Amino acid sequence: MARPSILDEIDAVELAKQFAEMPRLNKRQQKFVDAYLISNSPYEAVIKAGYSKRSAYQRAHKLLTDPKVSRAIELQQKALRLRNNLTQDYFVEHLKKIIESKYTQNT
Repeated sequence: MARPSILDEIDAVELAKQFAEMPRLNKRQQKFVDAYLISNSPYEAVIKAGYSKRSAYQRAHKLLTDPKVSRAIELQQKALRLRNNLTQDYFVEHLKKIIESKYTQNT
């Protein structure tokens, strides 16, 4: 039996509720979250968020262990997985249709 995908556990309605209940981040924290999701590098994300390079590693650790920030990262990663899965499914489904139509035209 196949192991269930993490995508099977993501419910869009539940995810929207969790976003609505999530505490607000300040501007720098939100910039850190956004940059971290792009680079997956806490050091780079801290610098892009406007924090000092001299204390970047310590600040990155502090932000990643902040419950509000880590929750924001978790929820946004789930949202990205959900969105990308839908996009991939859409792409694969349409690719199948194109292949099937080309196959039926050639027979």
